[in-house]
Amino acid sequence: MKKGKVTQTEYACIRGMMSNDIKVAAMAKQLDRSQEVVQKAVDSIDAETKRDQLIINKSAKGNKGVAIMTPQASMRIDDSRENREPADPSKIKRSIHTIHG
Repeated sequence: MKKGKVTQTEYACIRGMMSNDIKVAAMAKQLDRSQEVVQKAVDSIDAETKRDQLIINKSAKGNKGVAIMTPQASMRIDDSRENREPADPSKIKRSIHTIHG
């Protein structure tokens, strides 16, 4: 049985097996990994997929760096901003430098 981190190739294989509805036990056997390691990778891929569904980081042309949010993601960010404590104005004032010339 292999030890160490799951490689990118193995992650790609796991993604493919997930799309074909292969069970974790069968994935572990094919990859020669323990079921716990494969289950952890499956959970990680699921979490990444859910996160990617909230925020779209590509335009229709495939340009990256564009942030287009779903309404749920926008509301989630708005809620987190409301719950944040206001910054101490004295800290802000100390970090602003004015150059007199």
